[in-house]
Amino acid sequence: WSAALDDLQRQMTQATFDAWLRDSKLVRYEDDTTIFVVSVKSDYARDWLENRLLPTIERTLVRLTGQPAATVEFVALNGDDSLE
Repeated sequence: WSAALDDLQRQMTQATFDAWLRDSKLVRYEDDTTIFVVSVKSDYARDWLENRLLPTIERTLVRLTGQPAATVEFVALNGDDSLE
């Protein structure tokens, strides 16, 4: 996930990256289905990412992993670090 974040940071403005992706963390990766579960800071951040950046994030992960597809699911922590 850190390699994806580095790549994504170069693809967008610093303000966008800082607001929506900087504090995200990979919670789980399912290799057999290429599903990335990523925690974000709030429901609002989850919704924003799903509606505006999801295709960019999935394309970046496909390129970095060499897999034919990647699925990203965002989960909101809402101040609860129990998912980490």
